[in-house]
This record gives sequence, C-alpha cells and structure tokens, in this order.
Amino acid sequence: MSSSETAKDAQKEPAELLGGIPRRVVIVDDERPVLMALERAFFDVGTKEVMCFEDGASAARIIASGAAVDAFILDWRLPDFGGLALLNRVRAQVAYDRTPVLVLSGFLDKRDFRLAAEFPLLALVEKPSHANYVFKKLGELFRERDYFDKEAVTLAAEIQALVPRANFIDERWENLRSRLRDAPRPAPVYFTAIRLLQRRQMDKMADILLQDLINLDPDCAVALIELGRKKIAVGDLDSAGTLLQRAALLAPRNLERLCLLGDVQIRMMRGPDAKKTFTEASAIDPKDERVVTGLEVATNMERHMREVDPSHLGGSLVALLNGIGVIMVRQGRMEEGVHHYRSALRFADQDSDWVRLGYNLGLAYMRWQKPLDASIWFKRAWERSKGTFLKAQKMFEEAMSEVRRLGIPVAVRTDPGNEGEYVQLPDVPINPGGQVGKKDSGVSMDDTGGQDAASRHGSESQGGRSLPPPEFPADLLAWDKIRKTLRTVRIPEPELFVEAGLQDFRADHVAYGGLVGDKRVCILIPKSVIPDQVIQMDEFEAREAGVKALRRTRKAWALMWPVGT
Repeated sequence: MSSSETAKDAQKEPAELLGGIPRRVVIVDDERPVLMALERAFFDVGTKEVMCFEDGASAARIIASGAAVDAFILDWRLPDFGGLALLNRVRAQVAYDRTPVLVLSGFLDKRDFRLAAEFPLLALVEKPSHANYVFKKLGELFRERDYFDKEAVTLAAEIQALVPRANFIDERWENLRSRLRDAPRPAPVYFTAIRLLQRRQMDKMADILLQDLINLDPDCAVALIELGRKKIAVGDLDSAGTLLQRAALLAPRNLERLCLLGDVQIRMMRGPDAKKTFTEASAIDPKDERVVTGLEVATNMERHMREVDPSHLGGSLVALLNGIGVIMVRQGRMEEGVHHYRSALRFADQDSDWVRLGYNLGLAYMRWQKPLDASIWFKRAWERSKGTFLKAQKMFEEAMSEVRRLGIPVAVRTDPGNEGEYVQLPDVPINPGGQVGKKDSGVSMDDTGGQDAASRHGSESQGGRSLPPPEFPADLLAWDKIRKTLRTVRIPEPELFVEAGLQDFRADHVAYGGLVGDKRVCILIPKSVIPDQVIQMDEFEAREAGVKALRRTRKAWALMWPVGT
C-alpha cells in the first residue's frame, strides 16, 4: 500500500470505510499495543462488543462455540495456535461460512497468500497498518459478503424452480450454469449453488456444477478437495488420493485437505504415509481433534504393522486397528490402548465396526480397573448395536456391579477423554427388553468381533406360535438368578403353561418355576435338553438351546426373551 493511499484512507470516516458497523468483533493478537489500539478504534466507531484475546487457545473456544461474530481479526504469528490454525477452525464452522476474516501479520509466506484464493471473505493486511486501512479492508469483505448473500437469495429462487431431470436438458438449468460461469469470483458462488441443490437432494445436479467449476478452474483447490471427499464417500480411495495430492500442490497448508488425505492413507493401510501427512497437519494445528486422532492411529499402524498382519485378520482396516489395540492391552499398556481405541473409532464407518471397537474400549477400561468408564462404552456399544450385541449388555451389568461394589457415584459422569460431555448412567441395566447377553469368562479382548446368536436368528416362531414381546427390566431376571432358581428350587409346574397362555408348547417343553427375588418365574426347557445341563449353560448357550424364561407381573406373564430378537 502506497503512502498516498494511506493518507487518503486516514482522512475518511471509519463508518464510510466499513460500510456498516459490526456488532461483535473478535480480535486475536499477542502484541498488546496493537490489540488495545484496534479495540479502541472499533469502540469509537460504534461496535457494541469487541472480544480481545492474546492467545489462540482462548479464541478457539469462542470459535468452537459458534457464537454470533460479525468479523474475525487474526494475528498470523501467535505463541500457541497461530492464525493459520484459527483460520482453518473458523472456516470449518458452518456458523462462520459467511463471516469475514482479516489476517494481520508482518511475516507472511508466499504460500499464505494462496489462502486468500482458497477461502472467500478473507483478506491479508501487513503490519503495521493504520486502523482506517484495517477498516477499509474489512469494509471490502463486508461488501463481498453482501454480494454472496444477495447471490444466495437469487440462486435459491432459481434452484427452487428447477425440476430434476434424467438428462438435465432444461433452459433454466442451462441458464443457471451459464450465469455461474460468468460470476466474478466463481468458486464461492458455485459452492452456494451446490449446497442449495444438496439440500433439495438434487445431488446429481450438484455433482455437475462441481465438475463445471473444476473445468472452469482446474486449479481450484477447494473444488478438488470437495471432489476428493465425494470419492471417499463412495469408497474410491485411489481417485480420492490422487485428487487430494493434486490439491496439495495448490493448497499445501489447508488443514481439511491434509486430514482427508491422511484419512485416505489410513483406510488404505499406508501407515507411514499417513503419519507423514498428519505430522504436516500437526504443524498447522496440533490440537485439532482430527489431527490428534489421525496421527495417533497412523503412528500405531506404522509401529505395529510387523506384529499385526492385516491378511490374518480378514484384511480390513477395523480388524487391523482392533488387533493393535488388543496387543497394547494384553501387554499391559492400558492407557495407550484406551487412547488408540478412542482414536480408532473415527475410522469405523459401519455401526458393526463401531460396536466392536467401542466394546473393546470398554474391556480395556475394565482391565485398567476403571469400571465406570468401561460402563459408558459398553452402554454405547449396546445401544449402537440396537440391542443385538448381547455381550456388551452383559459386560455393562458386570461393570455396574463393580462400580456399586467400589461405591463409585454414578448419577452423572463425565465421558472419559471428552471434557465437558456428560453421560447419564442409570442404576439399572440398559436393556429395557429383558435380553441378557453372553457371559464372558473374565475380561478378555474380543479378537473376532463376531455377532451374537440373537443377530443370526430370525424372529421366534415354532409351528406358527408367536411368543409375547419382552417388557420388563433385565436386572429382575438376570440369567444367574434364573440358573440359581433351577439349581435350588426346580419345582415342576405344568399348569404354568396354561396360566402363561402357552398351552401349545406343552408338546415339546417342560415348565419349571420358582421365585427370583419376589417375582414368580416360569422357565421353559425343551424336552431334548436335560435341566441339569441348563444349570451349566450361560445365557448364550441357553438361548441357542431354546430355553425361555417368563415372569409373572401384575397377573400377566411376560417373556424374558424370544430367540432371535
């Protein structure tokens, strides 16, 4: 900026330069004189709230909250986070999609100027600068924002009028594509249209616009990154990696691009490459959750690939990550194992994979003698499995029993490792349907992740006979109590068939009854099974054998479990 331009700007009114008074501004700068001067200048112009921070960590908390902010002014060189890390965090927040960001620095790299092309509503200002020049650049960003907002309204109306077509030959559609190509700054306008189409579930048309943008500007890094994300979603990891590597030449300091590329490399089980990528990302923002978890998983993969051969575990990523965690825990490296499992959960794309890793995370906490932490993950694994992974329910009960034995309060518990997240833990087991899971012999890591028998069966129907649905808490009829009833009471009560409304089962079942606590229980055992054998079975084996249990509640009988739910 020339001295004559500086002089002209200094003579103008700040409100004229801004074009509007921002209500709340966030300023981050570790030079206190700069911070105080900008704060005073904004208050003088009429800004109601100016939030000043001398470190990036404090500003990051505001960014994470998504609080209403009209503009961010960031110093590029900070002792902790740094402006680049904060910029990536601002742009990752949907709430700040249209929030101007002004970067102040006397130490800008050539690669940093590329960011102005990648991110809309971003301007770079070299220090030292007069306050009015800051207002001028911010005013330009406000006008750019207003332009995008106006375009968004127009595009929304045009897209609302579009009709999805198989061949997309439509005058309105072609006019829209033509107008987007003529936009003075195409990328942000294109992405506005793409998001609007996606909200209307017109994904094929959105994909056409994305390809239009890449054809118009082959060096548009954000478009290449978005296309790479789409390739990841459909499992085309090779194409995704190629696109993201190409984007690396254009956007070497884009955190989103680095994290996506690292994720691809992990999913392709290329641990050393992923470690290198996430190390680069860590230099930008070492506290970003994706960076922390990605770097941990990549490092563990590189370290353990010689110990865990993926081909011996079915070749899947989750099998490899689970195997690494099993090794850590069995070697007594509990804290490492817990951190590994928590990081590995981010790469569990299927619910079944998440359940497997979450369950083993609970087992790791149990072996670490942290039963309350373990109960949280057993509970989550059970719920994520929609009630089919019975071992998680059983281990939840065992963990809660240990919690009660140790006298640990359970009313409210902070989720381990996630500051500020609270989980309500009930004092009763989590299975409202009364299903009881397979009993584990001690706390052993689950290497297979196989499903329980309940998820392998169809719904119970013997000769067309339907059983009543489960409708009582599992803790009232835990299998150990029922087995104890058989061991100590074992009173034949054939009339229970009639009373329970199960007369048709008399041909191939024998009924036994007794009290479990204060509840009257009816146990139905197939005639092919000897009752003494049932005493030796765990609930998994009993279910496989066709043993059923009912209880009497309010003059009615409720089934404990139908095999196959």
